[in-house]
Amino acid sequence: MRRFRYGFIVATLAYVGFSYLSDFVIDANPDASWRYAIAVLPAVPVATCVVALVPYYNRLLDELQQRIQLEAIAFAFLGALVIAFVYGLLELAGLPGIAWRWAWALMVLLWLVGDWLARRRRL
Repeated sequence: MRRFRYGFIVATLAYVGFSYLSDFVIDANPDASWRYAIAVLPAVPVATCVVALVPYYNRLLDELQQRIQLEAIAFAFLGALVIAFVYGLLELAGLPGIAWRWAWALMVLLWLVGDWLARRRRL
């Protein structure tokens, strides 16, 4: 469990770092032909998290922990859905648009909150 969490945190920090790096490189080289490859660089840590999460979920969690994670993921999905919907309505009223690549970070944050809430209720 500790190893998975450590890897997940490292991948999340790598995502943030790669996002800022890709923004900087693309802004400095707006006409470069390789800018598309740099733009998708933050997807590498995200894919790493997905690849690590599925075996972790299937093999290392007992039924109670799987239920807790299911509730946490459902909380994150529905919370992100509501936040995106409300912000989309507020954009119609004049708020500036947001970069959707940060939706992943929002879902991770909501997943952690959902995990905390589900553990508090179940354990």
